[in-house]
Amino acid sequence: PEVYPVYGVEPASFTPTTEAFNAMLHPADREELWRKTQESIAQREVFEHEYRIILPDGMVRWIFNRSHV
Repeated sequence: PEVYPVYGVEPASFTPTTEAFNAMLHPADREELWRKTQESIAQREVFEHEYRIILPDGMVRWIFNRSHV
């Protein structure tokens, strides 16, 4: 539930799919984010990456993600 406000979406109107997430990514950051994701999975390492998203209102927001995949 805490992630929805960060991404500027509402749980009732946003279905969190890979396609929906990809559509929110800044076009210049998509390739690198997915490359780093695959690299983290393959190497079983913690994922850390900074990237931009485009909010529904058009505003650009920087995200720093640290997670285990």
